Amino acid sequence: ILAPAGMAHTQTRDLLEGASGTVDDDDDATDNQESNGLPVLKATDIIIRPGRSGNPIVIEEYKLVFFFIPKVACTEWKLLFRRMLGFSPDWDPEISIQLLHNPSYNGLTYLSNYTKEAAQEMLTSEDWTRAVFVREPKERILSAFLDKMVVNSWYFKHFCCNEKQMGMSDPKARDYCNSRTN
Repeated sequence: ILAPAGMAHTQTRDLLEGASGTVDDDDDATDNQESNGLPVLKATDIIIRPGRSGNPIVIEEYKLVFFFIPKVACTEWKLLFRRMLGFSPDWDPEISIQLLHNPSYNGLTYLSNYTKEAAQEMLTSEDWTRAVFVREPKERILSAFLDKMVVNSWYFKHFCCNEKQMGMSDPKARDYCNSRTN
């Protein structure tokens, strides 16, 4: 899904709502900023929260804001964006691929690196392109299940069978988790 220059404001609103979870609809926009019918970011919006690994990537030279989705080639997109910024075309195999997804290590610039006002401009200006790629839902669910539940038992044990996180009071659920992780 691309959001090129000249995109309809309702489409921009949908893009912001999906990424941030909140949009200010008040006529009295925050910081006395005139909204002109566009969504207005708030300092508490998750999309601009520093240190969050899911924040959109910004490539200023191309006026691009890219919303990546895990399990939708995000590793390849990050490698491509690094090449576009002049980094080595190859990720050093001695370095964990997980560091490529670490915003403080990978050399990419994220929307959260900008002020709220600059982020607002990038997300609503007709001069900027906003993009996201999605995958067919059934294939994505199967891939995520196989990767996180079948291949990577550590993930399954620590995130799906964590009694504190999941509130597992059902003995059958505990037995199932124990049988899958032992």
